Amino acid sequence: MDIKGVIFDMDGTLTDTLSLCVAAFRQAIEPLSGKQFSDEQIIATFGPSEEGTIMQLAPEHYEQGLSAYLAAYKTLIGDADGVFSGITELLGELRSACIPLALVTGKGGGSTELTLARYDLAPYFTTVATGSPQGSVKALRIREIVGAWGLAPQDVLYVGDAPSDVTASREAGVRIAAALWSPEADSRAVAALHPDLMFNRVAELLAWFRQQWQDRFFSLVQQLQGMAQTGLTFTRDRYDIERYEALRDIAAQLMAGQSSALRAQLAASFTGQAGYATPKVDTRAIVLRQGKILLVREADDGLWSLPGGWADIGDRPSEAIRREIREETGLEVTTERLLGVWDRNLHGHPPYPFHVYKMIFLCAEQGGELRLCEDSLELGFFDPAQLPPLSLTRIVPVEIQTSLRIINENGPTWFD
Repeated sequence: MDIKGVIFDMDGTLTDTLSLCVAAFRQAIEPLSGKQFSDEQIIATFGPSEEGTIMQLAPEHYEQGLSAYLAAYKTLIGDADGVFSGITELLGELRSACIPLALVTGKGGGSTELTLARYDLAPYFTTVATGSPQGSVKALRIREIVGAWGLAPQDVLYVGDAPSDVTASREAGVRIAAALWSPEADSRAVAALHPDLMFNRVAELLAWFRQQWQDRFFSLVQQLQGMAQTGLTFTRDRYDIERYEALRDIAAQLMAGQSSALRAQLAASFTGQAGYATPKVDTRAIVLRQGKILLVREADDGLWSLPGGWADIGDRPSEAIRREIREETGLEVTTERLLGVWDRNLHGHPPYPFHVYKMIFLCAEQGGELRLCEDSLELGFFDPAQLPPLSLTRIVPVEIQTSLRIINENGPTWFD
């Protein structure tokens, strides 16, 4: 998920101010209307801005009610320490990464300005869009900001805490990250709408962004190495050869970070690559026995993986996976179907110097017997709900889970 712009909700997402809003409404409206309102009655009017709420609760005292609300809100927020822990760090890192930030809230302009000033949040945002007395306009405001940024909607993430934030994001076509760190967040109602991402703490969202940036960095290094390899394949100019060799060394330095030993290892590995640079192909197999899945415990890290490995030149894909299973487990299998083709860069694998496509097949036992090879420590069939620790360089849980779902539902082949 390559996120190029982020839009935030305010109450319940950036600031713990939902109960403050309710208290301000009660202080302002109840004396004017002569009525008492429960929290639920007040919250039920949310969607329009507070002007709309006052129109619903005290229409005959609108001007006085709005003035009283803003006065009460200003007093209450002056004493409130209402920014969720980690928010300023998150906003600071996003801004440092040159990601444009905007705020789209259902609040009116007055209370939004008071909140931004109280918590010194305004400098983080290029655009601030507030609500309307007539009803929710979040989807419209999100679309306007995405258009102004010149980004594709799928490259923008909206971060909000309410079910209405999920539906507005879907309507606008952007990604939605559910912020569930507020005590008032209705986690069950939000989860029922299947947001793209859900986070229970601000730190989890920040960690997710950091992982995206790391993945993007290593993808760029892979491209840099591939450019050098392809250039060295075709150029005959000695100056260009020097430039591509330098480019290859830069890729090794970037990938290795501060480790000179790793840099030397990567440089040697990159030097050994020749020809037009393309993704490598890793083949993996799902082999089931009475509902349990075959796994191999790898000797190099002591963790478990689906049987498989690199496809060799000259192998057909079905031959490559049959050979790998025979060599690793002693079993003879038939290849029944391709379950998915996975881009290794996109699904949580640790960084790797080369770009890899992972092909996962469904295979059926035809003979042989389980036996260890020299690269394996153990073999076994496991309940899919109780898998041992996985070798994440080779396989990640989502690849296994998705493959099993395709088998169970006879679904289409997964790709990307």
